[in-house]
Amino acid sequence: MDHFPFEIWQEIINISAYASFRQAAILARVSRLFNEWARPILYRVCKYYYDAYWPGPNVPSVAWFKDHGGYIRHLLWGLSFGRTDTERASLVTILELCPNLQEFALWVNPNDNDVSSLQPVLSKLSLRRLSINPLALFSVPRFLDIHAQHLMFRSVTHLDLLQDAKAWEEISGLAALPSLTHLALSDGITYSIISDVVRWCDRLKVIVVVVQASVDSSEDEDKDSAVLTSIETGCDDLRVVAFECAFVRDWELGATGGRDIWVKAEEVVEKRMKMGG
Repeated sequence: MDHFPFEIWQEIINISAYASFRQAAILARVSRLFNEWARPILYRVCKYYYDAYWPGPNVPSVAWFKDHGGYIRHLLWGLSFGRTDTERASLVTILELCPNLQEFALWVNPNDNDVSSLQPVLSKLSLRRLSINPLALFSVPRFLDIHAQHLMFRSVTHLDLLQDAKAWEEISGLAALPSLTHLALSDGITYSIISDVVRWCDRLKVIVVVVQASVDSSEDEDKDSAVLTSIETGCDDLRVVAFECAFVRDWELGATGGRDIWVKAEEVVEKRMKMGG
């Protein structure tokens, strides 16, 4: 390695790490130098998630996060944690050890997990992307109407709203979020609420209505199904796009710089704008 300048080796390592995370992880075990230089890339994305089809990974210890938390930019948490004081304190500590976090997805059942304890630590982060059911955090039916100016939302540009609101009043605070430009809603949302979002959230560039793909689906492209078609034809605003996607796979795509649902929606909206213009 001494035959090449430092900058050349660093570029080689960066290219190798970005090309294949799996191979980079293997190389990191056998080369101390590679491990040190590739850490910011290797640990940018962390996913702890399980469902009925995949039992999920073992969560590293708090000590691991003390060493690596500063590198993490994207974190998906889909594990139960709010059933005991120890579990709650553990996740709060983990988030505190990830001060540079830019994207956080919290996919837990609010009925089984007390997540309100996360409010203080989430407020300290400068999150750009957030996927969450805010009802679990605030436990009030009109969470955004009351908490629109909550610090955790101040820098969020992309919000994946995991709440099937029944009335616009429940989410009317969306219109006041200062940085929000991209909004994702579940397919359980009503046409009336979509119309209100379009009417009151004029700063939004993209509004995505998401239909979850089946577990066996390997594609997350628009399937042009009856549901998706009816959503788009039911609203004449160019910003409203409907997609079917596999949630975990799509999250990974976005976290690793791939063409996720946000990128696809932007492409559709841009094309419509050009055609409409």
